[in-house]
Amino acid sequence: MVTTMRKLVAVVVTHRSEAHIKACLDAVLAVAPAARVVVWDNASADRSADIAAAMPARIEVVRSPHNRGFAAAVNAAAALVPAADLLLVNPDAVLQPGAVAALAAALDAHPSLAVVGSTLRAFDRSPRPACWSFPTPMRTVAGAAVGLGRAYSAPVRHVDGLAVLGAGFVPFTAALLRRIPFDVLGGLDEDYWLYGEDADYCYRAHQAGWQIAVTPDAVALHLGGASSEPTARAEAVLRGGDHFREKFYSTPACAAAAAALRAGAAARLSWESVAARVGDHPRSRAEWRHVLSHYK
Repeated sequence: MVTTMRKLVAVVVTHRSEAHIKACLDAVLAVAPAARVVVWDNASADRSADIAAAMPARIEVVRSPHNRGFAAAVNAAAALVPAADLLLVNPDAVLQPGAVAALAAALDAHPSLAVVGSTLRAFDRSPRPACWSFPTPMRTVAGAAVGLGRAYSAPVRHVDGLAVLGAGFVPFTAALLRRIPFDVLGGLDEDYWLYGEDADYCYRAHQAGWQIAVTPDAVALHLGGASSEPTARAEAVLRGGDHFREKFYSTPACAAAAAALRAGAAARLSWESVAARVGDHPRSRAEWRHVLSHYK
């Protein structure tokens, strides 16, 4: 497929990312040779910004003295390059050959797409989820009952090789955002600190009539959670879900979701305590304790 020459800016938001940022940027430079690259460092105490600054000159490094979160960093970086589509890449992700060309081709071929995400794999090449359903109150209640993985899997339909989401979002791990809807929608919601801003943005895009998709032709390897502690990450995920539901749904619906998560966490803690005694290898009880504490 022949594609147009899209104006792209690759945005990589770093925070304590020194172990991974060079591999990430090496890949970005290789697969997006015409893109401007902005590394927005959110007050890292390590060498993340220094490593990025030592790389080729077309990488622009912004050293923010404050960590305002992922959404605020993306918005600020996007403002530096008006009218460019946004290639968002996590610092612990490595784009594979042909990924950016495939993402751009999807936007070219499908003018209704606001966001196209990559197919995600772990570094051992095992598959990772590349799309999720929105964390609505109903989905949250279902997740507490049957397990979050099954409840949040997103329904898709296949159109010209793309997986188009009927009601869901792609994580902004390695995704291309069309600039027009980004500007019209006002960018990412900066009330999200980390986790949830991608669901929020895709939800607003859906509401405005745009579509979201994943292309199998763009692949990114992703470590996941490399720059945050497990407890902080769990809290950010919970807060992101809370903010999403409070923003778009009624207070009673949000209360029902919180009650379901609290009850589900208590039930799983009880089950995993029994499983541990009979020698199984249960999922981390610390995570469920955190959920229970968050919704106490």
